[in-house]
Amino acid sequence: MVDPPQCIRPVCVVMGWLAPPHDSVRFRRVAFEPMLYLALWLSAIIIIVWGDIWNVPPMLADTDSGAHFLAWSLLSLICPPLALIASRIIGSAGAAWAYRGMWLRLAADSGQAGGLAAYTLLRLEVGDFHVLPVATMLACLLFVVHLVFRDVGALINVERVTRQVERAGR
Repeated sequence: MVDPPQCIRPVCVVMGWLAPPHDSVRFRRVAFEPMLYLALWLSAIIIIVWGDIWNVPPMLADTDSGAHFLAWSLLSLICPPLALIASRIIGSAGAAWAYRGMWLRLAADSGQAGGLAAYTLLRLEVGDFHVLPVATMLACLLFVVHLVFRDVGALINVERVTRQVERAGR
């Protein structure tokens, strides 16, 4: 279980379920990632359950934003569980499975970045220029883009080490 001194108990419980162990070097753990993905996943579920995912919200009816709304909803519903699965695969014992998990994590983070970009563009398209929501969405988008770069960097390092091992074995 994750239990830093400044952790609030319910947050620690959720982090324990979602975050890999601190000693998982292969994961390159970022503490805020599971919380952000949980919030985005829950928001997508709320929209699907209490909203109507197949109908564009009334404020968007006069624009062509239905595709952005659908992309955001579906990516926010699918990508967080994929990231959780990827974290568990990366933490598995086998190197081959960890490598597959790294690719799955890249796919999940890229999808989440796409979903956040679609939602942010959607908000800007309908004229929602309120500072706090737009700044928060941009910060979340930049954070997830950072995660994509982290994933790409990790895969580049794995490929580089693999090539070095192959050369040394010849």
